Amino acid sequence: MNTDRFGKYGNDVRSLVLDFESMHKRGDRQFYDVEEFEIIIDYYLEENDYEWLESAVSYAESLYPDDFEIRLRRSHLYCANGQYDRAKVILDDLERLEPDNTDVQYALGALYSATDQPRMAIRCYLKASADGYELGMVYGNVADEYYRLGELEESVRYYKRAIAANHGEDRSLYNLACLWSENGRFEEAVAFFERFLDEEPYSVEGWSCLANIRYDQGDWEAAIDAYKYLLVIDRKQSNAYLDMSNCYVNLKQYSEAVSVLRESLEFASDKSYVYYSIGRIYNHCRNYESAVIYFRKALELDNTFADAYMSVSRCYSAMNDYGTAVDFANRALAVDPKSPLYVWETARLHDLFDNAELAENLYDCAVALDPQDEMMRIDYADFLVRHADYDKAVAVLQEGVVDASVALPFHVLLAVCYYRTGRRNFLFNAIRACQQHLTDQKLDDLFYLCPEILTDPEVANILNSK
Repeated sequence: MNTDRFGKYGNDVRSLVLDFESMHKRGDRQFYDVEEFEIIIDYYLEENDYEWLESAVSYAESLYPDDFEIRLRRSHLYCANGQYDRAKVILDDLERLEPDNTDVQYALGALYSATDQPRMAIRCYLKASADGYELGMVYGNVADEYYRLGELEESVRYYKRAIAANHGEDRSLYNLACLWSENGRFEEAVAFFERFLDEEPYSVEGWSCLANIRYDQGDWEAAIDAYKYLLVIDRKQSNAYLDMSNCYVNLKQYSEAVSVLRESLEFASDKSYVYYSIGRIYNHCRNYESAVIYFRKALELDNTFADAYMSVSRCYSAMNDYGTAVDFANRALAVDPKSPLYVWETARLHDLFDNAELAENLYDCAVALDPQDEMMRIDYADFLVRHADYDKAVAVLQEGVVDASVALPFHVLLAVCYYRTGRRNFLFNAIRACQQHLTDQKLDDLFYLCPEILTDPEVANILNSK
């Protein structure tokens, strides 16, 4: 049997679990004391192996039907399976037997958390903290519940208490950093993590949090410094290379950005994404030939990488090689035919390539896949206007203009359609709507699409009346 799954466990756990599994597979029965069952069951709980967990709990119950610890673990199994009512019955009974048992209070806290009762969860977790055991984890859970309640100061306070109780409480470090970043509290976050790192200079999670906060703050140089410290401690932190590369891109230091990504290839679990990221940098610099080389490297490692196919397509389009661009766009669609973005981009390519029938079908499909995307709808309507299919263009525009966040382009195209089809009253309403949605813009798009409208005296009268 492959025993790699026991890498983080001691030999006693490995021996007991393998012995139990061997016995179960043979269909035999043998004796284990309660403490041994606790070790076996807790292993399956930690590994989320619910099939073996059920077997272990059921077998333990057959030998010790009334044992407190076995019943407690049965409640854990019920919670893991979403059977919260059954778990609550057991836990309430155990609480009556031992009201101060902190394991029961912790289990009740987890149950209340899972059933969206954060106040009750907090109360139970705080009772569970009475024995002083695993305070980092317990306080971290309390902080999570306060965050769910929107009580951010209490959440911060308990994350800090969790970290003070256990400097290795990485989950609380990460959650605290995210909380501060989400709320723009960068100075507070930086001050805390700098103090923390003075005490724990080799904390991978601490340096990662500080680097990410600096990244979110937009202080690219400080973020790079933090990522460098992190990589000195652990060179295999692949995400740090990607984020540090993005910092260099934001500083317009593109060669450094590429160099960092190349260095990460030694450790990256997903080398195809690293090559893809290098390709994106070259594409950003409009070095399309080099970009294509790296996108193709990504595809050599992962021939289902739809974004890489589409990126190659964009490069060839920028180089005016529309035939090859269409070919790679079609490959992207073969991988992900339901992507509105890919369908829309392929439609635009066929539009440029003067293949109107295919373009129209794809535009129509893109809008159907994502009816809320205003740019796709405007592009489709513009295509229809250019091909004098005004009635269909009106239908596409009217469906989107009602909820449009930027309505002016819709009304401009509607005005063109109504002018070209002689629907005067609709035209006048569309012109008035254009005026209502103007800010500092002018109606240049309208005059470009339909220059003859400038000579219409009734339209001119409406425009001059504002």
